[in-house]
Amino acid sequence: MDHSGKRPKKHRCEITEELWPILLLLKCLGNCPLVKQRIQTKSISESCPSDSEINEISATAIIYQFYPKISLGVILQVVLNFIYITASTLYAVNVTFRTPFIAPSLQDYKNFPSFIRPQNDSECINGYNASQIELLDIIYGRAGALFYQLVLIMELVFSWWTAKDFARFVNNWEIFRHKYEQQFDPSYNNAWRNITLNLCRFKKKLLIVYTAIPVSFFIPVFALLNIKFSHWTQITFMISSTLQLIPRSLLEDAQMLFSYKILESCYIEVKKDIAAVVERDMGKVKAETIKAWGDLIDNVRSQSTLLQKTQSTMQLILLAFFTVSSTLFIFVTVNSNAIENDDSKIYFLCLAVGFPIFAIARLYAKIISAEKVTMEISGILSRIRQSPIKISFGNYVTLSKKLLLNVIGQILTYLIVLMQIETSFAGGCKYSH
Repeated sequence: MDHSGKRPKKHRCEITEELWPILLLLKCLGNCPLVKQRIQTKSISESCPSDSEINEISATAIIYQFYPKISLGVILQVVLNFIYITASTLYAVNVTFRTPFIAPSLQDYKNFPSFIRPQNDSECINGYNASQIELLDIIYGRAGALFYQLVLIMELVFSWWTAKDFARFVNNWEIFRHKYEQQFDPSYNNAWRNITLNLCRFKKKLLIVYTAIPVSFFIPVFALLNIKFSHWTQITFMISSTLQLIPRSLLEDAQMLFSYKILESCYIEVKKDIAAVVERDMGKVKAETIKAWGDLIDNVRSQSTLLQKTQSTMQLILLAFFTVSSTLFIFVTVNSNAIENDDSKIYFLCLAVGFPIFAIARLYAKIISAEKVTMEISGILSRIRQSPIKISFGNYVTLSKKLLLNVIGQILTYLIVLMQIETSFAGGCKYSH
């Protein structure tokens, strides 16, 4: 068929279009160095040479790729990330290491929360001596604060480091769509339309839960926590840390959950189409057809593996951070009598109680999404006799409800160890809460 007289046809993979709003928000916060570009479909057909129809039609497609050249967007993101990293570094130097450097006003943060100050180990205030207070200050005010700033920087670095692999993950869905339409009649059950509608609804929920609600709730809380700090460096740090924790870090979760939803939706539609073909042919399916189904499933499995590659290292770090930070917050909360009874104590206790709940909720959402993917693939693998797939991070941990129980168990174990260490510092001071 001659298509020379026709205008180029635009191929749009709705999956990538639905993902773009989340990536665009991450770009505005410095976490997504990807851009959209329109290319000739030839570059896609080369990756899928069996698709003769694409070779015949002059078409264009949208792909995502790492910044191909220096542009205004690159410069803005680099400047924004420089501000983030500088703010974290200055905070670590001034607060964690207690060394005045460039922004000495940040040292005011070392008094949050304000611990009581016994003069020595023989003096007890509220059941605490000087050694116990120093232990609390080192564990939370120094080690905990340093760990938090390191995690923020690593999250930023890994988002750029894995950007190319994530771009491959996004772009590969266009190839999958062509393979899918070769195997199944796209007009039979509107599979791709169903996938797009499901993703569109899920995206709206994600943007509400992971952006609108946190921004409207947590930003006022952070503002109240920092209201007594009025120096420009303190205000800059407050804005920087708020942006990194609230929209940026949560949008990384939204990107991850949306990616899992793509896998789940594709498995659902493949399962439905396989069932429809089996029913139509009354169970008499040719061996080559079953092999083609297996290849299609392998394509999605490869996508799952690629996605895990982009997430494994950072998610392991975040898991360690949630475990350690939750332990420290609970530990200081248990020792709340060691905190001065001022306004900051109320804000700190709200933060100390809210953070572990917040961290566990984030982990639970990932576990539920990963288990849905596993459940959907298990429903069709029995038909084509393939091994099951699980979402894991570097073969160290598997996202399942068992992981959540393990994390809670680790928190309790670390908490008991810290309380025993604190008791050993009590000396002649009676330990009480």
